[in-house]
Amino acid sequence: MADRFSGGELRLVESFQSDLFPAEVRRRFAETPFTPGRRASRMALQLMSEGAGFAAEGQLNVLSEIIVPGDVQMTGDGRPFLLLREAQTTGGYPRIGTVLPCDLSRAVQAAAGAVLRFRWVTLEEGLAQQAAHEAAVAGLPSACHPLLRDPADMADLLSYQLIGGVVSAAADPFEPRNEPGAET
Repeated sequence: MADRFSGGELRLVESFQSDLFPAEVRRRFAETPFTPGRRASRMALQLMSEGAGFAAEGQLNVLSEIIVPGDVQMTGDGRPFLLLREAQTTGGYPRIGTVLPCDLSRAVQAAAGAVLRFRWVTLEEGLAQQAAHEAAVAGLPSACHPLLRDPADMADLLSYQLIGGVVSAAADPFEPRNEPGAET
């Protein structure tokens, strides 16, 4: 599995409005490194870059139409937002393309400062890559096996984490505790 936290490549297919963007703008979009912006929610992720925005031709006359998660929508100043799982269902800002659903986790889980890049793929390539991803995810349950350890096989039992994540529901986590051997 790819590291979802370090950014990387997001595969993009053309959508209904891709032709509104000149070929030079689409090329420049794919060559531009982006970082996740501070404006992010379950609806959209702001994409930050240096240089000019990515304007569509006649973008003030775009009719509101269906939106899907993964659409890359351009604001009036040509700044991109990647629309996510809880995005609105219709919109009037132009959209340059759509990120494959299997790449959305890489975008939303990228750490601050991580570089995101877009790569255009054909619809056929995108469908094949999405199908491969879904097959890999469907196979995960069969790859899980219970972790069984025999204490007799553990040379140094105290070096193993046997119980983890245990918290007290009654203790105040902010109250100082007197640890054995600590001065009071």
